[in-house]
Amino acid sequence: MKTLSYAALVGTALALTVGCDTAPIDTTCDTFDTGCDTGTGTEAPLPLLIKDFTWACTNPDNDPDTHDGTWTYYVKTDSWAEGGATLDIKETGSTNGWNESHDLGQLDYDQAGTWDSWGATFDEVSTTAAINNGTTLYRCGYHSSDSLTWMASVYDATNALADCAVQGHNVSVFDGQGPGGANCFGAR
Repeated sequence: MKTLSYAALVGTALALTVGCDTAPIDTTCDTFDTGCDTGTGTEAPLPLLIKDFTWACTNPDNDPDTHDGTWTYYVKTDSWAEGGATLDIKETGSTNGWNESHDLGQLDYDQAGTWDSWGATFDEVSTTAAINNGTTLYRCGYHSSDSLTWMASVYDATNALADCAVQGHNVSVFDGQGPGGANCFGAR
């Protein structure tokens, strides 16, 4: 049987305590993992940021006059977007442009809280009366990044806007709509 001296036990405990309290803060931490990254035994959440924002439109018959296309949107964040995600679309390539707003559904998430993914698929429709969270008036054959501008937004646990990313024809149409009145940026 091995025994440790009192000095060895105190030294080991002191090394563990000092190691935790003096270690640099883990900049990848979030509120969902454990440890004493801040030296207090609790962690401060990192800002919720959009890391990826993509879109695609497919039109099976390649006829721009039909309404059989499908738009797909995908947003990935660097932590949980507990308040959800939304998509705003503005037809900035036209003087009489149409605007739409949609909710994005959660697709997947990391149980440790290190990422979250949101998205939606919208089928094209021919009338404004048919617009909802599963449909869009925009047609693949006529609308693309030279006529549309998209803003993806994610919200934190308090439902406050945490981040937004803008892509498309005229990103300045969303100026000042980011957190605290800041401008939105492209995905990081």
